[in-house]
Amino acid sequence: EDMEKQIAVLQGQLKQAFGTKSRLERQMDTLDINDVHYDRKILDLQRRYDEQYDTMEQIETQIDDVKAQILSI
Repeated sequence: EDMEKQIAVLQGQLKQAFGTKSRLERQMDTLDINDVHYDRKILDLQRRYDEQYDTMEQIETQIDDVKAQILSI
């Protein structure tokens, strides 16, 4: 039961990470190419976007680990 709650929490975190990734995509798509700081902004957004993939992978691994623990019990 505790492990199932842990999975639910992790799934919530994963959903939030996907939402953040989507928001960053929209920000990159709507960035004004004529902005003086465009290059710096797009690089910053791209870095944050890439970090979301790392976060999502970590959470998915944690979910898989907890599911494996549940199966072994």
